[in-house]
Amino acid sequence: MKKNALLTFSITVFAFAASAQTSCGIYKARAFYTVNMPGMAMTDANGNIIQPIPFIDRFIYLEFSGNKAPVIESVMYINVPMKVTLSKIAGNNTFAGNLIDNNEALQIKAEKLNSLWKIALQLPDDKNYIKGNCKLIVIKTRAAGKTCSYKISNETELASMPRY
Repeated sequence: MKKNALLTFSITVFAFAASAQTSCGIYKARAFYTVNMPGMAMTDANGNIIQPIPFIDRFIYLEFSGNKAPVIESVMYINVPMKVTLSKIAGNNTFAGNLIDNNEALQIKAEKLNSLWKIALQLPDDKNYIKGNCKLIVIKTRAAGKTCSYKISNETELASMPRY
């Protein structure tokens, strides 16, 4: 009886694991953003100050298995498709920036035999703003004829360069 229960449990776990969606080569992905504010306050015709809209620069560092470039189908921020620019990072580590909280330098490093890629993101033309610290980011990739999803549930703010 114990062997049958154990066998049934093992088969069930294997079946769920086999049917789970794979990451299609994405080993790890981390999302970051910086916030920049326009320098001069604009005013309307009556002299009232128009509140500036912050400019948010978003990017994702992607650790991908092997050296071949990932095929990115889409990147969605809260169900808003973003424009994607993919570039390979030379070597297996890079400086991402400084954390906003404590100004600590943040290094991104890929494991051996993996490659490091940077995805620069832009909002589509019909959208002008998505708040920072997005909790729902979905990367869709294509490999071996199938589409896979990778979810990121945290976006980290980095310090931006001072602007004068």
